[in-house]
Amino acid sequence: MQKRTSLFEENRALKTHLAEANELLAAIKSGSVDAFVTDDQKVFTLKSADHAYRILVETINEGMATLKLDGTMMYCNRRLAAMFDRPMETCIGSSVFDFFGSDETQRLRSILSQNNKKVRRAEFRIKQSKGILLPVLVSCNFLKSDNASLCMVITDLTEPKKAEIELEIKNRQLKQLADTLFRVEAEERKKFADLLHEDLQQILVACMMRLSMPRDSGKTRYDVNKLLVQAIEASRTLGAELRPPVLFEKGLVAGVRWFIERNVKRLGLTIDVRINRYEEIEDQNINVMLYQCVRELVFNIIKHAHVSKATLIFATVKGESSIQVNDLGRGFIAFDNRGRKDGEAGSSGFFNIGERLCAIGGKYNIESKPGRGTNVTLTFPGQEKKSFLSSDGSTAKNIPSRKAKIKILVVDDHKFVREGIVNVLSAENDISVVGQAANGLEAVAKTSELKPDVIVMDLNMPVLNGYETTRMLRKKKIKVKIIIISVNSDAETKKTVLGAGANAFFSKSSDIAELLRLIR
Repeated sequence: MQKRTSLFEENRALKTHLAEANELLAAIKSGSVDAFVTDDQKVFTLKSADHAYRILVETINEGMATLKLDGTMMYCNRRLAAMFDRPMETCIGSSVFDFFGSDETQRLRSILSQNNKKVRRAEFRIKQSKGILLPVLVSCNFLKSDNASLCMVITDLTEPKKAEIELEIKNRQLKQLADTLFRVEAEERKKFADLLHEDLQQILVACMMRLSMPRDSGKTRYDVNKLLVQAIEASRTLGAELRPPVLFEKGLVAGVRWFIERNVKRLGLTIDVRINRYEEIEDQNINVMLYQCVRELVFNIIKHAHVSKATLIFATVKGESSIQVNDLGRGFIAFDNRGRKDGEAGSSGFFNIGERLCAIGGKYNIESKPGRGTNVTLTFPGQEKKSFLSSDGSTAKNIPSRKAKIKILVVDDHKFVREGIVNVLSAENDISVVGQAANGLEAVAKTSELKPDVIVMDLNMPVLNGYETTRMLRKKKIKVKIIIISVNSDAETKKTVLGAGANAFFSKSSDIAELLRLIR
């Protein structure tokens, strides 16, 4: 009797399993089942005519799931399980709300319950197993299916959010830079306006007042000449501040030395400039940019480091050039190469330097700690070395043969200055002005045509300046005496032009008798 009862129970269990199998088979045939989970938690997805579609769903970079209206997940792909940071088999059958923060559950329920045919989208944060919140975009739409009512697509927003933060930092830095540039421009305008009004204009007014006095006064001529010399010096100072001549004539190192000598020493800072096989750069635009970077770093030392000594090192190693600015001052918490500290926007000054260097394929590095000083290194591609000698290495000074009259070619881009020189020279019995030119290229052409004995030439001119013209004439081995004239009267300028091959240098603020002596 007991054996019969056991067989009866076994038969009933088999009928139940058979009914379940028939139900599953019917569901599979009708297409209402996408996958099923076994008792040992294994997940099986069905391969049928929509096999290609399933491969697509499983391999795309977005997470996908089908849900019931109460949020129960009937299916999810492996990408969504990875976003949830859980095995896929534990996700299926779970509530989607379990994977979102408690403060966002109500908002998620709201978009899932909206009964319309439009796709709903909103940004949320997925709560991963380690407590990390992953930013995502959730898109949801209704389905026409027997076992699921909603389709959810989830996109990882980690990278777009990073880019958004980077863009925000960049925008803040650009705003700081724009504010800085506006402030600096205003300060420079005021500086030059003060120089023109308080210095140059007052000198010229005084000069006019002296000229209104009786012309037979010997002292009047002396005073006027003295005032004009002061006016020329004031305009030379203004021009040098706007465009340092030595930077364009001798290169970056000479330009920086000039800047230190003229502007830094008087502020109590001594800078030791060292050269380690540094190759000068031909491109003047790059030189100007590097000069401005060094100038800004030096002023940073003056304003913030609180030291009396610093070191500046120019070097070129294996085709890569660098400029190091070192001090042992107060130091600071260094920003990274993006100008940030702990993810925040950094110094607009360093950001500005970084952007300039980036434009020429360079970069910068800052090493600094509070109380231990600062080391800033600017690195950029090496350039072709600039040579100051003619092709044969000579700087010969050619002296013209004396004739009945000395033939002169006057070269200056300012018409009134050029004509003034011509008038003065033409008044001399032993001098003949045979031609005029407005720039260096014209001077070279007219030298070959007119064969002058002496060229009186301005240093700063467009197209080709006096320095480069002198080099070109010496390279062509043309025998002519060259006298360079300029408002710049410093020793460095004189040394530069004489090194290029000029026979003499004349300051425009000097007495004209000195020019006549040099010509003769």
